Amino acid sequence: MGLRQRFRDFLEGRPTSRNSTQRAPIGVHPTAAMEEEWKELPEQVDGALKKLGSAVVSTWEVGASELARGLVGRADEKTLIDRYSDSLVPTLAPFQDLHKGCSSAMEQAWRAARQADDLRALTPPLVGLLAQLGDRATAGWAKTTEYLAPVFALAPDPAAERDRFLKAGAVLGQACVAREALLRTQLEKLPDASSLSVGINDAFDVWQEAMVRDIEMGVHAAVMPLATAIRRD
Repeated sequence: MGLRQRFRDFLEGRPTSRNSTQRAPIGVHPTAAMEEEWKELPEQVDGALKKLGSAVVSTWEVGASELARGLVGRADEKTLIDRYSDSLVPTLAPFQDLHKGCSSAMEQAWRAARQADDLRALTPPLVGLLAQLGDRATAGWAKTTEYLAPVFALAPDPAAERDRFLKAGAVLGQACVAREALLRTQLEKLPDASSLSVGINDAFDVWQEAMVRDIEMGVHAAVMPLATAIRRD
């Protein structure tokens, strides 16, 4: 086959003598080679977990900028901005805590797979990383809401603004639960992956990308109307 024909086949998606061979699915049985491969994965999974906390912080900071515009010139401007910043701590904590459990969950997952001689045994410990995340996120948001009382007091209807803001916590919690199911579904595809690394990383990437979208949209939808509500005309 000439170079020109191989190039044409490549563009049209047809198999050629150089790209027709594909790696077989890894199947369900762990191997010694996979054990070596696994040693690289905790750091990569941890990187996916950390992106959630980064999304919370970055979206909250956008709200801080908008909030600051509505507080310019007030004697308590700095106090209120500091309060807004500090109020994020309980909401952020559940997402940051995922990092703390990563190493032990990865060890437990591989041990379970080896004992069962089945890669599908990886799923429960890895999904277990997210246990109670939805409830903790909702509870954390409630504490954030409580701490923001002095900011809500600036709105035309403080009680209504507080109630509106509080509802975002339930939405965030529900997203965590829904995305936990997504991670489980993705991990169940692992035996069909071309390698252990690809299967694990793809699963966590799909999950974290969905969670990051949910966080950014949910937090943004909560904080931007607050900034608008306290703005003085």
